[in-house]
Amino acid sequence: MMKMLRLCVFGGLLTLISVLPLEAQNKSNPIKPAAQPPRLYVGPIAGFNQNFHSGGFRSFVLDANCPNFRSGNATGFYAGFSFEYLLGDPKDARSSILGRIAYDTRPASFSEDDTEYPSRLVDLDTIINPKVEHNAEIDYNLINLDILYKLMIGTTKVGVAVGPSIGYVLDAKLQQKFKLIEPLEAQFIQDTETDFTYEDNFRTIVIEDGDVPNASTIRFGVKVGALYELSLKKFLVVPHVFYDFGITKVTSDENWRVNAFQAGVDVRFAL
Repeated sequence: MMKMLRLCVFGGLLTLISVLPLEAQNKSNPIKPAAQPPRLYVGPIAGFNQNFHSGGFRSFVLDANCPNFRSGNATGFYAGFSFEYLLGDPKDARSSILGRIAYDTRPASFSEDDTEYPSRLVDLDTIINPKVEHNAEIDYNLINLDILYKLMIGTTKVGVAVGPSIGYVLDAKLQQKFKLIEPLEAQFIQDTETDFTYEDNFRTIVIEDGDVPNASTIRFGVKVGALYELSLKKFLVVPHVFYDFGITKVTSDENWRVNAFQAGVDVRFAL
């Protein structure tokens, strides 16, 4: 009987010894509390823009005989920093406030054909209406601030984000040209009563080269998109796509807005 009692006590002690380390792991040490998950993340962002200028404009030069520039597009880029603040308990947070500030380039090229600009054949007095191409190159650069609400979908690593985009316009410049396409032996008639300049042996007229008149200094937009969070050891890599809908006009003179499809990557480090 005593032998059986000793075996039971010994077995109980072994069980207690084996359980104690597990219990210690599951309870916070009052001297060294368990570390809390991070709530704030910061890091760099970068990507490219496919820009869409809609609404268009006519020439800002009076009597320039230009067609209406209806739409233009070109590629640009953005680079800057982001911060993310998790909402709720950081351990299982599925939503956050995402802020992004970036230098953002939104250029565009417009092109329209026309056949109504008078020209003459070289060394002849014959006046013709040749094939003419009207081009406008736009430089449009901003500092953009995005304040987005981000929501992760279920338990996946895919999320969606939406919110306002506020831009401070650094540059809004326009270079507008007429180019003779054909016939090759024609050239423009020089107009001495204007400030136009001529290139390519009078086959190109620079109508305007400078700031967009009455350009807005602030641009407001709405940004919506999707992202994927890839968690590495000490940071997050977050590829994303967004579409930025322009609300305000480029200039008060025209119904001209700038939209952009954006694709890039955020890298975020926990603080």
